[in-house]
Amino acid sequence: MKKVYIIQAHKNPEQLRRLIDVLHDDSSTFYIHIDLKSNIEHFIKLINRERVVFIKERVNCIYADYSQVLATISLLKEAIRLPQPKDTRIIFLSGQDYPKKKLSEIDDFFNQNKEFDFTTFILDPISEKDDVFIDRIESYKINLSSKRADFILTRSFVTARIRGKLLLISLLLRGIISWQTFMEVFHPRISLFPKHYKGPQWFALKFNTAKKIIKYFSENERQLDEYYKYTLCADEQIFQTILKEIMKTDSSIQIKPYLHFVDWSRRHLGFPVTFTNEDFELINNQPTEKLFARKFDEEIDSEILDLIDNQIMGK
Repeated sequence: MKKVYIIQAHKNPEQLRRLIDVLHDDSSTFYIHIDLKSNIEHFIKLINRERVVFIKERVNCIYADYSQVLATISLLKEAIRLPQPKDTRIIFLSGQDYPKKKLSEIDDFFNQNKEFDFTTFILDPISEKDDVFIDRIESYKINLSSKRADFILTRSFVTARIRGKLLLISLLLRGIISWQTFMEVFHPRISLFPKHYKGPQWFALKFNTAKKIIKYFSENERQLDEYYKYTLCADEQIFQTILKEIMKTDSSIQIKPYLHFVDWSRRHLGFPVTFTNEDFELINNQPTEKLFARKFDEEIDSEILDLIDNQIMGK
């Protein structure tokens, strides 16, 4: 089974090296996007292996922002640039993910599910009665800086109440937003799609499905850029919505849920939870189809990665 891993990373070069080492085999290739804010040389010096490519087109990735989508699109374009066998699997990970299965088990799983793509549709579709619809489809997300969660959600200037209008004018006069941004959020948003869908950003796609997504994106790039530029968590919406559009006329795409175990249930431990050695049994007790887990941070706890290595690599 040929596997192409596309990975977005921004920290912990040693942890990324460890992730690649544990996944690396003769049938795997890695394309890596390092956040433009990070020093890529730290990663390149540490990770020097065959079939590991640090892509040149890098983006300043901002939390909950369209920049995350642009980084993923760059990775997908690299992943499909060269011809691959039709059963090649493109697997999207972050640098803080880790496999919870042996490589042989990952291969067996994909060989047994060759006809399926793996992603998840949490809201199918997003209902106009849902608060998510207001936040992600009707509202504009305006970044105040590149810091995490430093943004506002606002209606258009035309539809905003007096307080909202004054806020936008104040941001403009103080130079926090440009005149161009002010004009781009002046009128109500016009949806590109009759229905929108939401889910986690992580996926494992067949090679041909990835090509279809990039083809759709390239053919509609200007409109997609203009719309999703101001969409909250665009990376959790755009790929699901594009897939649904493609599937209207393409019955060859069959979807199963995504392959990550992510714990959103313990908000006091992070959102999502950053796993420690105490979570080893929890990770092990997940369904068979959960091949990967996230997230991990060696600066917080590296012992959990040691425990997983002992299990999947026989160390």
